[in-house]
Amino acid sequence: MLDPNPLLQKPLHLHIANRTQAETLKYLYLLFSPEDLLPLDEVVFNTEAHPLPMFDMPPHFKKANWRKEAVATAASVPPPAAAKRAT
Repeated sequence: MLDPNPLLQKPLHLHIANRTQAETLKYLYLLFSPEDLLPLDEVVFNTEAHPLPMFDMPPHFKKANWRKEAVATAASVPPPAAAKRAT
């Protein structure tokens, strides 16, 4: 949200430059930080370099053909019976 005071508003190109600098500094910090800063076998980074914890994958995602099984299960379920209209 822009500040209602026009004297305090920054042009858009300055907002973009600030964000780019912040993201660049964050990635540089992660590149050159000590290796034991974050356990890379326990965290994953999103697109903005925020570390997120890794979770164990549910067993049904570990199967190679889990999508095909889900489609086959959905296809085998009969559709709900159509309601009969009173005549």
